[in-house]
Amino acid sequence: MDFAPTVLSLAGVDIPGYMHGQAFLGPQKASEPRSYIYAARDRMDPAIDNMRAVRDKRYKYIRNYLPERPYVQFIPYRDQMILMQELFKFEREDKLDDVQKIWFSKTKPEEELYDLKNDPHEINNLTDDPEYIDVLERMRKAHEQWKIKYDPYSLIPESDLVKLLWPPDGIQPVTEPVQFSMKNDTVYLFCDTKGASIAYQLSSQDNKNWWQLYSLPVEFEKGDTVKAVAIRIGYKQSSMNTYY
Repeated sequence: MDFAPTVLSLAGVDIPGYMHGQAFLGPQKASEPRSYIYAARDRMDPAIDNMRAVRDKRYKYIRNYLPERPYVQFIPYRDQMILMQELFKFEREDKLDDVQKIWFSKTKPEEELYDLKNDPHEINNLTDDPEYIDVLERMRKAHEQWKIKYDPYSLIPESDLVKLLWPPDGIQPVTEPVQFSMKNDTVYLFCDTKGASIAYQLSSQDNKNWWQLYSLPVEFEKGDTVKAVAIRIGYKQSSMNTYY
């Protein structure tokens, strides 16, 4: 979340107040650096997980909310890669060493804690080491405070979450149709649904099935037609409109 405000800071653009992030470079750089940074893992194509992480300059804490699931789940594009095929082959043939086997574990611990200074590859989980109990409690607390403030919905199933995102009755909203405006042989496209993207198809294109993302007005010649649809993430796609 800090990357966008940092780019705005470097570009000399005021950072909007609604952004959660803070700049770490440029004239709008935050006066106080962060004590912690956070990370999350949820859906990766068909693979669903729920991992949250927090780290300071030395330690990293991971909370696995679905410990019964393996680290390596089915992700089609990744599993077809040559390197992954080799890893799967070595795992089947039991040719991995004890460290390499960790990634293929069938389950995960509920908590993980690593000393990144001495263990940058996160091999030795320190959650059961009594010498690190104070670090564990501090990092655990940092995670819980962040989760309460920024992550209240992560444990809600997707089927229930979408209903919360479609108030008041849980029915998926529909993107408004694209509207057209003509001026000096140029067609302007717009949609009343805030945040929607527009795709259009111009009949004079060589490939009639080529759809483009609308970003600039469309040059229009006599005999042309423009077909357009709009969609906002989470909404149903609009009906198709055509301009002649």
